[in-house]
Amino acid sequence: LEDIPIPSRKYIRHIKYHSTVGVTGNLATIITTRGCPYLCTFCDVPYKKYRQRNVESVLDEVQQCLDMGYDEFHFYDDLFNVNAKKVSEFCDAIERRGMSFAWDFRGRVNAVTRETLVQAKNVGLRQISFGVESGTDEALKALKKGTTVAQVDQAFRWCREIGIRTVADYIIGFPFEKSPAEVRKSIDFLINLDPDFTLINVLQLLPNTGLYKQAVAEGIIEDKLWEKFALNPTREFRVAHWDKHMTPKQLFTLRREAYRRFYLRPKYIFRSITQTRTLHELFVKLFGLHHLLKGSLWEFRQMLGRSGSGRIRATEKQFIHAPH
Repeated sequence: LEDIPIPSRKYIRHIKYHSTVGVTGNLATIITTRGCPYLCTFCDVPYKKYRQRNVESVLDEVQQCLDMGYDEFHFYDDLFNVNAKKVSEFCDAIERRGMSFAWDFRGRVNAVTRETLVQAKNVGLRQISFGVESGTDEALKALKKGTTVAQVDQAFRWCREIGIRTVADYIIGFPFEKSPAEVRKSIDFLINLDPDFTLINVLQLLPNTGLYKQAVAEGIIEDKLWEKFALNPTREFRVAHWDKHMTPKQLFTLRREAYRRFYLRPKYIFRSITQTRTLHELFVKLFGLHHLLKGSLWEFRQMLGRSGSGRIRATEKQFIHAPH
């Protein structure tokens, strides 16, 4: 990785990048590692060998960005915190250089300690996106996630105590979720976990993953689906979902319901308002609220259409690709 030069941003500096869970409209993304050694059955990260850039090279890139006027950094590694030692050494280097910047990363709950979280907070860490995925130990074991519910609870509790914001990445539509009631039970865990933000996805069957191979074996999808698309790409191609127990339409309806249950809680709304610090945050939250309410209105109109007017109908295809 040391042979790869720092990317030149001079031709894109006029573009104001931002994150929907960020604090400014002046964001730079940086990758410090390649690969992930874990074997989650849903994940399509192709490289399992974990390789790291030299920390000084990473901070040289951060300094270049700071000199260009960037003031927020998202470390977009597949796995930033392979262990607590890596995070601690990164924080030591930031402190040694006397640097000051806001940053966040994507990581795992089983690779943090309270001590390193405190250290990271002291040198600008503002947020962590944790891959939570599901809400029982049985589910996490089936997914080969390598984490436990106790570790999830502990990591989010530590972040809350220290003042680090959290994002819970979550997935519904796994093979072991056989009914809407089971999906809603999983969302109950997410709501009780109470992160600052959540991103909920419907499981996608991606090539070279354990769940993709299982879906082929059970006849849910045809083999070499992605290879055929690569040889003959068409606009009609759609990523497949595990539809043995529920249709994609049902799953996306449940996702929309889960978002409303999470983000429209009075407790959450009050906390979100009191935590808003910048105009960027305010605009992003208002934008998200608009889409949540827009989705509710859309479904209300659908209900009216089903009740007899006959004028409002949607095919499954239209539903799935409507804004979520």
